[in-house]
Amino acid sequence: MYKTMRLAMAICCMGLLTGCSIKGNWKTVRIDPPDMAESFAFSSVNFGNDGTYSATVKYGGKSRSLTGKYEWSGFTLKIIPRNGERREYRGEMWWGKTLHLHHKSDGKPVTGVLERHAE
Repeated sequence: MYKTMRLAMAICCMGLLTGCSIKGNWKTVRIDPPDMAESFAFSSVNFGNDGTYSATVKYGGKSRSLTGKYEWSGFTLKIIPRNGERREYRGEMWWGKTLHLHHKSDGKPVTGVLERHAE
């Protein structure tokens, strides 16, 4: 009985989480572990309605702008920059307000936590 209840709750939660749109303005508020901040370059990012994004990234102590296309499945974010390397993140969105993006850099796990900001 408990298994059935947990399964039903999991299905309901998945429906809530996958229904959330990634579109809008996001700002990175935390990177775990902090010493891996260089490997999670987004400072802020805007995901547009048309599948494009624009971001401010920090790398090597400098900020620069980056644009391209993105694909969001509810669990995976694919970043396809106009000039640069494609990246894929495993993603979790919580209540449409917080986005956790996970990837590996040099074999080490890194998580960027972003919060949605008003446009």
